[in-house]
Amino acid sequence: MMKISYVLPVFNSQNTINQCLKSILSQEISPYEIIVINDASTDFTRDILKHHEEALSKSNGFTTYNKDGKTRSQRCIIDNFARKGAAYCRNIGNLMATGEIIAVCDADIYDSKRSSAISEFFEKNPDKSIFYSGLDLKDADKYSGPALGAGLYGCVRMGF
Repeated sequence: MMKISYVLPVFNSQNTINQCLKSILSQEISPYEIIVINDASTDFTRDILKHHEEALSKSNGFTTYNKDGKTRSQRCIIDNFARKGAAYCRNIGNLMATGEIIAVCDADIYDSKRSSAISEFFEKNPDKSIFYSGLDLKDADKYSGPALGAGLYGCVRMGF
């Protein structure tokens, strides 16, 4: 089984982050780690992340990095104290990820089969190091809010 690290940059994602995390945690292949980078959100995103941190700590060892940057576990939240932007957050998450595959995921992506698709692709294509795939928006003509399942798979195989 491949070790998939999920990197989630978030900013003011209170309306979507809960469903996104539930989607990642309910994958057919359990995530190796989830690294959430909160980019100085001003809404209730941090409170929602804190709720998940507390709930998961009892069973899954969900902790944050200490200020010394040395304490890590399989799931963590990183807080930026000043807004840095999504690219900066992705780069930080990518540097901290330790899985075989890094899957970057935005807070409005909910897809319960993502890990299976990623794992299947890399198992069938051992000579490939990047996987990028588009998805269709569910009921696009009826919906004008966050993506609800739309989005892109973008991931990189580490150590290739």
